[in-house]
Amino acid sequence: MEKFMQIALQLAAKYKGQTSPNPAVGAVVVKNNQIVAQTAHQKAGEMHAEALALQKAGEKAAGADLYVTLEPCCHYGKTPPCTKAIIAAGIKRVFVAMPDPNPLVNGKGIAELRQHNIEVKVGLAKAAAEKLNEDFCFFQIQKRPFVTMKAAISLDGKIATFTHDSKWISNQQSREYVHQLRKQNDAILLGKNTFLQDNPRLNVRYVPTRKQPHKILLCPNPQKYIPKILVSNLYSTLQNNKIFIVHDKKHSSKLSKYDKIEFVPVSYQNGRLNLPEALQKISHISSIQSILLEGGSQVYTSFYQAGLIEKLQLFIAPFFIGNRGVPLFTDLTYPSISQIPKLIDTQITKIDSDVLFSGYFKGGR
Repeated sequence: MEKFMQIALQLAAKYKGQTSPNPAVGAVVVKNNQIVAQTAHQKAGEMHAEALALQKAGEKAAGADLYVTLEPCCHYGKTPPCTKAIIAAGIKRVFVAMPDPNPLVNGKGIAELRQHNIEVKVGLAKAAAEKLNEDFCFFQIQKRPFVTMKAAISLDGKIATFTHDSKWISNQQSREYVHQLRKQNDAILLGKNTFLQDNPRLNVRYVPTRKQPHKILLCPNPQKYIPKILVSNLYSTLQNNKIFIVHDKKHSSKLSKYDKIEFVPVSYQNGRLNLPEALQKISHISSIQSILLEGGSQVYTSFYQAGLIEKLQLFIAPFFIGNRGVPLFTDLTYPSISQIPKLIDTQITKIDSDVLFSGYFKGGR
């Protein structure tokens, strides 16, 4: 049984980030201990994994088992309820890795299947399923985007030299991994200084993708920088995505409309944009559920101090930059080690000459 759910999880993982705002879901139809159909949800608006797997299985679905990584939906959206398709197909048993935290489902799909005398077992490979869709689950519960901080640093914790040169701290393999992270997130966020210094593209390269992530730029006074933005790599590489510019709302009346640019006015206090307000507004006007932070120091520090970072992906290169280099954080101050919040569920991965340190933030900052 476990092996069939693992196959479903692997299928779902292939489309991670491509199905948003829907979760990544895989489904496997098994009869007489043999797989008769396997597939995954591939794009929002298209058939869900369960319905697609049942369609592929055809008549063989009658009396079979269905393994699915997330509770089947039971409501009408862009596609019909998967529970109806499961019942109509004559499935005998359904193995569900985890309940769907979406309030429209959240146990209702499981209950409907049981009401139609279909045996439902919940919890097989639950931890792996929750990790696969950690951003979707977080958004459904917390009602704000799941934020991952990604950075590349030297052994002494610098993200650039004193001349702001950062190309390249991480190696080629690490950079390719970063593009996989970009593919899996709905948006990439950076600050004005990093934009001006690096003129980044912030798009997915190296790996195939069906869509590009949105781009979020923190820029208190965008009117001053619009000419640079319109000729930047950030803007010229837009495809089926947008740039969301978070700015001080006092400048709203001076802004014009531009193709593929969405202005997000927020309050501005103590020299900083209101980040919780920004995330709330962005999630309200878009389908963004996950954000990858890509710099720089002030952005990392502001998000960290606001308690808005859920996950860390830190690439560490095997060299020193020196004390004049640009630090990862700007003004964190802790009087004692005991007061510093610790990351949990940490993991270390070797990527050629680099080391990837990953973990999760919990509790106060």
